[in-house]
Amino acid sequence: MVEFKIKYPVEPEARVQKECSIRSKTSWEEVLEVLEASAAAYTRNTGLKGAFKKTKEFIESKADTVERVTKVIPDVDYAKPILGTLTFLLQAFQQTSKVREEVKAGIEKLKRKFGLVEDYIAMYSTKEKVVDAVTTLHVTILKAIEDVIGYYTRHIIIKGLSALWDGKNYEKSLLQCLENISKDGNELIHEANTAHKQETHEIAGNVNKLEHWYKSANDGISNIINEHVRRVEARLEREESRREKEKARYEEDRRFFQRQIERQQAENKELKQLFYRATTPEPAALPAPTVVTQHDMLDFLISTDIETADIDYILSQRELIIPGGHDRTEQIMKSTQLREWLVQDDSKELLIHGNSEPEPISPVSFFCALLMRNLRGVEQFRSIAFFCGCHPYEDFGGARPMIMSLLAQLLQQQSFDLGFIDHELAYRMDDGDIGAFCFVFRQLVHQVKNTESVFCVIDGINFYEGFDEESLQETAYVLCSLLDLTRERGVIFKILVTSPSITVDTRLAIEDEDYLALPQRDANALGYSDLRFERQWREGFGAESEG
Repeated sequence: MVEFKIKYPVEPEARVQKECSIRSKTSWEEVLEVLEASAAAYTRNTGLKGAFKKTKEFIESKADTVERVTKVIPDVDYAKPILGTLTFLLQAFQQTSKVREEVKAGIEKLKRKFGLVEDYIAMYSTKEKVVDAVTTLHVTILKAIEDVIGYYTRHIIIKGLSALWDGKNYEKSLLQCLENISKDGNELIHEANTAHKQETHEIAGNVNKLEHWYKSANDGISNIINEHVRRVEARLEREESRREKEKARYEEDRRFFQRQIERQQAENKELKQLFYRATTPEPAALPAPTVVTQHDMLDFLISTDIETADIDYILSQRELIIPGGHDRTEQIMKSTQLREWLVQDDSKELLIHGNSEPEPISPVSFFCALLMRNLRGVEQFRSIAFFCGCHPYEDFGGARPMIMSLLAQLLQQQSFDLGFIDHELAYRMDDGDIGAFCFVFRQLVHQVKNTESVFCVIDGINFYEGFDEESLQETAYVLCSLLDLTRERGVIFKILVTSPSITVDTRLAIEDEDYLALPQRDANALGYSDLRFERQWREGFGAESEG
């Protein structure tokens, strides 16, 4: 509308007075309402205008008759004005009837142009030339509408005079505007087609770029997958190699330990034979010199009471652990797996995943500390523990300090016969041979009475899983040695392995029925209570132990 007013600054006369002005309208709907109202007024056959329209229609259909009638009208003074007027209107209406058909056809084209403009402006609103072509077409349409309204609202006698005086040029500006609509519409179509070709070219370019990107991305993904496969295969090869080395080492240790047992048995047999062959009392033979005493062994291990310090420290952190919303003691104590692990009168293993963050001291660590405090209060139990989170690798932790600590704890709880330790075995321990420590630990467990149980707790095993290959192999060796004790006759060995988060290698070594994954903590669960724990301990385990 702004462009229309700039191009055609002077509004035709009488538009405002006849309430047919479109220049104050703010939408196409309002403009078309004025156009329709003008057309309706034009077609209305009432009043003086209606009389003229009826006379016009009659004269147009009976032109020849009127000409004949005028010839016979008397040539009197009062008849001359009527005769002149009829003749004048007849000629004028013959011209305007042609214009009317062209105007009607032009308006039909105008309606179709509106739909075309709306489609193109929606599709190519970002194309400047298309928008300019649309604006030009809008201005042309507004000019045509204004001229059509002028045609409809102009007095019919004036139309007749215009037709009579202008002849074939009658309403030339109106017809020219209607022609301009077609011209500007064609220009819009041209610009739209040009924009379409440009967008098609851009889309084709984008498709090519997308195909290139897709190929690059696909190649990249394939490379990543292939690299992952290669790493997995390499890891499997390393794992297989590790297992083979572990198996060979285990076999070597087995043969060594078997020789030790056979040598011990041979010495015992020889001593028995010498005893029974004796016919006269002789001075008692001196026992074979002991290579290592129990006191010497404890001094050598240098790990006395570290688990006691760990337990005291963990229990002292209860105010930091329990209020954090991760208390697991209630869930563990109510689990069927723990109850079976505690009360069954044979060896058993159990793995617990805490379903929490991998913190060095976790809520599961707190439970393990409570469990050890109560186990050590039962006389017929031998209880040992190691908290991996308290002894990280970078602080001289690992599988070797673990087995040495367990060995020292067991030595502190009863007297053992260490005669099976010869110089070769002592040298191997002094050299840090982890297999030698595992062998000595196994021999000590077999010396525990079969009426007594050995409880072993390893907390935070996940901290020893993700280290270097050598450390992982040592951890696997120690853990397998401990798990193997649950399958040997003549001993009751119960091992509980825990982790605040999910483990991989350890989980593969445990049967499904010996695995407990803690659920998410219930928001309505009760907080930890010492009294409730003690009651659950007495009701769950203590009562059955007494029975």
